[in-house]
Amino acid sequence: MNILLTIVAIISLIGGLVASFVIQSDIRVEIVATCWIGGFLLMGIARILMRLQRIEGLLAGRSPEDLSE
Repeated sequence: MNILLTIVAIISLIGGLVASFVIQSDIRVEIVATCWIGGFLLMGIARILMRLQRIEGLLAGRSPEDLSE
């Protein structure tokens, strides 16, 4: 799940960058800001999920080497 969120976040960031060059209207700033804010939020959520999975694994008794994969 965290990999999917990271991929969507990267796509959102790239979409915001592309929109900043392609769109020639007054709403360009809002579209770019929305894409970038959404991308950063998704990357943060993915990072939080990754840490929660690591904590869950440690509480379940798995070794840290198994959790790095």
